[in-house]
Amino acid sequence: MQVLTYVAWGAAFFFAGSWTFGLLVRPDYRLKSTVASLLLWWLEIGLALLGFYSPLHLFWLMPISLFLPNAYMQAEIRSRLESHLSTILLKSSVIIGPVLGLLIYFSR
Repeated sequence: MQVLTYVAWGAAFFFAGSWTFGLLVRPDYRLKSTVASLLLWWLEIGLALLGFYSPLHLFWLMPISLFLPNAYMQAEIRSRLESHLSTILLKSSVIIGPVLGLLIYFSR
């Protein structure tokens, strides 16, 4: 189980770190949904580092945090011409927030 924990940390830091580096050096990939996903990823990694839940939960939290902001951005683009990062992040947090809250509650 200890090896799997190290694999979880390695995968989380690899994906979050490489995407963050990619957004810093390639501004043309800086979509609002990608920035929102990265903010959620680093929040989830930070909560796991603080010991609120096991890093193994990052295996299912990070994909959800990747696809939700993208879906909300697509919905906003269809409904109007402009989408805002704060709106996408807020709409994603409506689902991710309670999920994290329940995870923290039941992990104790």
